[in-house]
Amino acid sequence: MPAETLRDGVISKATDVYSMGVLLWQLYTSSRPWAGLRHGQIIVMVVTQNARLRFPPGCPPAYEDLAMACMDPDPSCRPPIENVLAELESIRKGNF
Repeated sequence: MPAETLRDGVISKATDVYSMGVLLWQLYTSSRPWAGLRHGQIIVMVVTQNARLRFPPGCPPAYEDLAMACMDPDPSCRPPIENVLAELESIRKGNF
């Protein structure tokens, strides 16, 4: 969950876009976010330290950039879901 949801209980379209970014990360890495950490540790990291998931080396830059934009700490900077879907389609077709 994004910091604004963990901290303030805010749920919005930007929250869903953040979740899409996490899903893109999971699909690429085949990993569980913050594996091995307790929920309380994750909350502290995300809310107070602005911790962000990182992609391993070798990830296609367009894919990584899109996922990271979706997970931007500032909800107003996250792209609209329509743009995310269009960019994914472009990446799928190799037009990036």
